[in-house]
Amino acid sequence: MKTTFVSIILLIHSIATIMAQHNTGKEKITKDGKAYKVITIHDEIEVDATPEKAWEVVGIQFAHIGDFFSGLVSSHSLTPEMPSGKGAKRHCKINDKGMYVKEDIIRWNVEEMVYTYDVYEFAKCL
Repeated sequence: MKTTFVSIILLIHSIATIMAQHNTGKEKITKDGKAYKVITIHDEIEVDATPEKAWEVVGIQFAHIGDFFSGLVSSHSLTPEMPSGKGAKRHCKINDKGMYVKEDIIRWNVEEMVYTYDVYEFAKCL
C-alpha cells in the first residue's frame, strides 16, 4: 500500500537555501522584539507503507529522523522525557560544518496522523 504524507524532510533538506534567500516569508516579531521570517513549506511524497507505518516512522519516532533520512548527519531528542507529541523537541545536525536546526512540535493530532513543527533555532554555515 502506498501512503502520501506531508514531507518534513524537505524543510531540513532545503533550510540552507531558504535561509540564504532572506527575502521570502512573512516577518514576525517575537515577544522580546526580535524579528524573523516565517516560511511555510508544504511538500508531499508517496511512500510504499501503510499510513500507520509511515506515522510510526515520521511521527512517533520524531526525534530519530536522522536514522532514516540521509540528508542529515544525525538527530536526537532535546526532550527525552517526551520524544514525540506536542512540545517534543529535536536537534537535527545537517552537516559537519556547524549547520543544524532545532525544532519543536506545536500541533499534534494522532487521529489524523499529522503534526506541525516550528524551527525555532538554526545555524548556517558561513
